[in-house]
Amino acid sequence: MTPAVKLEAASVRFTSERGSVTALENVGIEIPPGGFWSLLGPSGCGKSTLLRLVADLVAPTHGTVAVLGGPPATARVNRELGFVFQDPTLLPWRSALENVRLPLEVGPQKRERSAQWTPEGLLRLVGLAGREDALPHELSGGMRQRVAIARALVSEPRILLMDEPFGALDEITRDTLNEELLRIWKQTETTILFVTHSIPEAVFLSERVLVLATNPGRVREVVDCGLPYPRPLSVRETPEFIQIAAHLRALLQTC
Repeated sequence: MTPAVKLEAASVRFTSERGSVTALENVGIEIPPGGFWSLLGPSGCGKSTLLRLVADLVAPTHGTVAVLGGPPATARVNRELGFVFQDPTLLPWRSALENVRLPLEVGPQKRERSAQWTPEGLLRLVGLAGREDALPHELSGGMRQRVAIARALVSEPRILLMDEPFGALDEITRDTLNEELLRIWKQTETTILFVTHSIPEAVFLSERVLVLATNPGRVREVVDCGLPYPRPLSVRETPEFIQIAAHLRALLQTC
């Protein structure tokens, strides 16, 4: 089976007039299709840079990056990648539905779409049925982030890259969207790479957690969460969850 994402000895070095910085060094990972991996590590360890490598927004200085068995540029051109940022960046003059439709207006559609993958179907999928005509200022922060997720999915990507999408939300809203994201992931079978600074969020969501160390950014350990799905929020009170979280916390103290 061709990996969704494969990095082999990948390094990224940024150079400017003030010198050079190694953001990532000798990173090797292999993520299977349909997997859910979180990236966890201290600030400056290269989590966002790794996402940008996959998205063809940054080129490796050394090593190789393969996405769906080919160059990241091919996956980008074929619209196989969706990106969700911490800020939903919705156009304020467009309704929720019109914001979700935007990628279809600026690029070609892949094929005839099933009901699930239409803008209307995706708003239903993220729990916003009935709010299609609402403008961004009429939606809560959590609702705006749901629109951003629907917009990222409208091109039917095989890989969804998420850079701290829930970091600015309150804890209750964040818990709700964590549960919703797992439901969406299972329903769409999309591969997800999820950046977070939250240990409980990483353990709750992920099949595996990629822990990155800093100076330079490098793989510290890949931790298998091993918790069965579906995962209710109550799983966070189990001994197994607490043990995994404690292991991740100990790793981060050495990063």
